[in-house]
Amino acid sequence: MRKLLACVITAIAAIAFRPVSGIAAPQKVACSLLTTAQVTAALGGPVSAGKPMTKEACQWSQPGKGDDLLKTDVTLMTIERFNRFKTATNATVTAVSGLGDDAYYWTRPADAMRITLCVRKGESAVFINVYGGKKPLAEYQSKEKAMAEALLSAL
Repeated sequence: MRKLLACVITAIAAIAFRPVSGIAAPQKVACSLLTTAQVTAALGGPVSAGKPMTKEACQWSQPGKGDDLLKTDVTLMTIERFNRFKTATNATVTAVSGLGDDAYYWTRPADAMRITLCVRKGESAVFINVYGGKKPLAEYQSKEKAMAEALLSAL
């Protein structure tokens, strides 16, 4: 009877814990997507180590004080949220080619100096936002794109 019970328990465990297609891969941690060196290169100046805001969001900052210092946030998002932002009617969405499977810049008219690069690769999506200082919009876009290119292999 014990052998039968052991076989039944083993069979149930094998079924319950077998790999099943469609189950999500382990969640990534935002701070593991980029190194401090990669963010330093993208922003064009030294940054502190990534500071987790949540498991899905990480922030890097240039050290010191002043209005010209940059910060960047990298946030992991669901594909649903990526798609929802892409079709937002309260923002300007501009397609970006050559990044992942899909990418766009997202800008709200009320906050025209703050732009977010949204990138999807497979079943992963990330939002990258560089802010601080008073730089031309194209410079923020360039820095976000450099960060996206650096993190794509980690997505």
